[in-house]
Amino acid sequence: MDKLVSTWFFCGLKNCKWVPKEGIDTGKALRHIKAILGSFEPKHEHKEAGCAYLLSEWFEDVTYERAK
Repeated sequence: MDKLVSTWFFCGLKNCKWVPKEGIDTGKALRHIKAILGSFEPKHEHKEAGCAYLLSEWFEDVTYERAK
C-alpha cells in the first residue's frame, strides 16, 4: 500500500476500485485517509506510513490509475 499512498499524494488517483474488508465503510475510511494526507503535521514520511498501514487494515485490495 506504500506505493498507492505515494502515488495518491504526489499524482492523484483515478478509476479506483476499492475492496473493503468486512465491516468497513469505504467512504468513511477514505475520508479518514484524505484528512491525514491533507494535514500539515506530522511529517510526510510518517503520514505516508500511517496511511499505508490503515489502508492495509481496511482494504483487501485496490486497483487504480495514476491521475497525472
